[in-house]
Amino acid sequence: MRLAYLLQLLPLLCSCFLPPCQAATKDEAYQLHSFLFSSVNYNKNVRPVSNTSLPVDIFMTFSLMSLVEVDEQSQTLITNARVDLYWDDSFLEWLPTDYGGIESILVKQENLWVPDVIVGNSVQAHQQMGFKELPIRLNYDGQLQWSPSVLVATSCEIVVTYYPFDTQKCSIEYETAVSLVSEVDINIYASDPVETQDFSQDGSWKLIDYQAENLSNEDSKAKIRFTLLLERRTTFYVVNIILPTSVLALYLTILLGYTAFSVVVSVLILRLHHKPETEAVGPKFKEFATFIQRITCKRPDHQYESPKARNTVGPGPNDRGLQDEMKPRRSREGVPARDVSRVSEPPVYEEPMTWQKVAQTLDWFCFLLFTTLTLLTTAVCMLTLVLGGAANRPSIR
Repeated sequence: MRLAYLLQLLPLLCSCFLPPCQAATKDEAYQLHSFLFSSVNYNKNVRPVSNTSLPVDIFMTFSLMSLVEVDEQSQTLITNARVDLYWDDSFLEWLPTDYGGIESILVKQENLWVPDVIVGNSVQAHQQMGFKELPIRLNYDGQLQWSPSVLVATSCEIVVTYYPFDTQKCSIEYETAVSLVSEVDINIYASDPVETQDFSQDGSWKLIDYQAENLSNEDSKAKIRFTLLLERRTTFYVVNIILPTSVLALYLTILLGYTAFSVVVSVLILRLHHKPETEAVGPKFKEFATFIQRITCKRPDHQYESPKARNTVGPGPNDRGLQDEMKPRRSREGVPARDVSRVSEPPVYEEPMTWQKVAQTLDWFCFLLFTTLTLLTTAVCMLTLVLGGAANRPSIR
């Protein structure tokens, strides 16, 4: 019985020691906004300091999201980043217990005083960061968090002397547009001012180091510089640019070599062609020309029939009477005699090899040789590119 009684009292005891979890009502939220942003209590055109001789301390953190482009020709760096700025506004404080336990609210940027921070080394027209509808987190103790995202193009001196094995140093400078350092002072927020947790790796560049420094003492304006050290991904350029270009360059170099060699061979063939016909062709040249004709399936054209044999006439197979008349008398009388109707094939005589025929043979051989080499070289280079592309084809599985 006593145990059951204690279990019944347990919820009542817990409610006495634990704070209530009741949410704020709509009226309480309306009252809070009316209290904070009434024309009597707040003016967004006035710096949020109780003593106008003191500056508003702004603390900044730079979150790099991605490297959009590194343009060597225009000497610019395009980055996508988020900047977190924190400051205190003593005019926007309240007690959470007076407004249903509300500890923080979201307020549009256009309804609050925000520092006039711009990108100082931007190559575009300067404009205020964020936009009118961008919400700003406001806590009950007057601390504000403003997190505008910026896609900005900044100037960067890019040296490509050692391309593609180069490393570049680019910076992004944030400064006040008009306010002096005595009015708005920008400070580095944390020991690690550049956050890379949400950074998307770039296919061409690798972020190897970064640094933040306060340059407010250089002039009358507050300024923070974030420096990025970027190293070019050598593998990307070797595989995607240098290697294909090298294959094509090698291909063109080989074709140029073929062309130069063919010019030299053509000159030699012309010298052979214009040699006098009275000069005899040596036996080695004759054997070489005959060998070339055989492997190129070209029929030798230095053979002809004897004119005397070409004029030899014999009786045809239908001239029986003429054949009988041409037979010797003893054959007609039944005595065997020699058959004179059979005429042997005309003998073929070899015409002397001339330098002009040697030149023609070499010219035909070189034409076939260079044509074959050009086709084979083209096929090998194209096959290398096709197989290389197929081997490096990405997959989604």
